[in-house]
Amino acid sequence: MEFSLRPWVSDDVESLVKYSNNYNVAKNMSDVFPYPYSLEDGKSFIAFATKDSPPNIMAIEINGEESAFTRKVTYTEKMRS
Repeated sequence: MEFSLRPWVSDDVESLVKYSNNYNVAKNMSDVFPYPYSLEDGKSFIAFATKDSPPNIMAIEINGEESAFTRKVTYTEKMRS
């Protein structure tokens, strides 16, 4: 199995809707996660996920297909002298 973490692109919308339009996914998400999950929901999410530069919300691609999403986690340590 091949995994990659990458920015969202508009072509991901069908896969996003495919995996998000699932009651078992929705019930474990926040109250604002829609169910049923529509094509318009997917387009709105991708627009939101791609508005920052660099993006903070990434797609997880498994075997060439987007299948999940995550926030990019960064850690900054302040050096003390």
